[in-house]
Amino acid sequence: MNTRQNSQLVLLLLFSLPLTAIAGECRLHVTPAPLDYGTLDRTRLQPGSPGLALLEKTAQLTLSCSEPTDLSLFYTANALDTERFELAAGGHYRMRAEDAFVDGERVDLARIEQAGALPGPASGSLGWQPRSGIVPVRAGKAVQGRSLSLNLVFEAELSAKAFEVRESTAFRTTGQFVAPLPGSHAELALQWQIQPAACTPMLSQGGVVNYGKISMQTLNSDKRTRLPTRQLNLSIQCDSPARYALLMQDNRDGSAVVDSLNFYGLGRDASENKIGLYEVQIDPLHISADQLPAVYVTQSTRGTGWSTAGSTSKPLTTTTLLGFNDVENNISGPIAIRHLSTPINIMPVIAATDELDNRQDIHLDGSATIEIIYL
Repeated sequence: MNTRQNSQLVLLLLFSLPLTAIAGECRLHVTPAPLDYGTLDRTRLQPGSPGLALLEKTAQLTLSCSEPTDLSLFYTANALDTERFELAAGGHYRMRAEDAFVDGERVDLARIEQAGALPGPASGSLGWQPRSGIVPVRAGKAVQGRSLSLNLVFEAELSAKAFEVRESTAFRTTGQFVAPLPGSHAELALQWQIQPAACTPMLSQGGVVNYGKISMQTLNSDKRTRLPTRQLNLSIQCDSPARYALLMQDNRDGSAVVDSLNFYGLGRDASENKIGLYEVQIDPLHISADQLPAVYVTQSTRGTGWSTAGSTSKPLTTTTLLGFNDVENNISGPIAIRHLSTPINIMPVIAATDELDNRQDIHLDGSATIEIIYL
């Protein structure tokens, strides 16, 4: 008899465990997931604006339970203050809950500080505050039910600094909705991609400086000869204001008669002798940029600390960044510029002819590439 009672007890336990699990089961969903703001670039920023307001986004949150239960919800994410949540790369967003339904019937929403707490003032549309939850209410009292659905409205803004990227960069910010029952949670993700400003450099004359035929008799046999300075015009057009600096890489590296970061090679003659060198300088007194009354140049070896912006001509080099500022003696580095135009001075020097192979024509063969470095 004892054995039969024990068997009946075991059967009752086996049936009661699944029933308990079903009674406490809830599922929480947010759609769409993630919220995608797409690809953004600086062309959307107004000049001087501290940031960019993103298009309003909406999502739907649903909480479905197997039987009537507490339908309060909480949201966990990095908070900036009592109203705003933090976005990656600088910025913030606000979240609003509205159009709430419990078991198919419209309800209002109210804030609560913790599960089971008395709800605050009710409203059909409620801003979701950091460190607070919301609960559906009717006639000022929390409503229980099997399902809750509501709309979430997002107002987001990115800071202007977020657009200062050197390459296409993806960003993602996450938070988590949590219901009182264990396991009832859902991730919210906001994502976007920022494209750097696109700047196009152009050189007059196709970037070619042609000295024509130079008579050997006009060159010094025992010392170097400086050729007349020639000019090209460099223009840089960006699709939006951008912070950048310039470098120049020698395509004839190792052929300059003086080993210096400021000098570029003119190639070699038939006997592999170095023909000479040239330097490229920018004179800030002749730069025009946007509507600025004056432009000054500033330099940096690593792109962090910048030299005092000034009006003295500076060379384009292979390692020292050269940028532009509109305030003399400023040390904050380059400012954002959309349109810039400047002459560049090309100053060649030919080696002493006694050091060259004069048995045949010598072709000056300098070549370099100007690079825009986004900051």
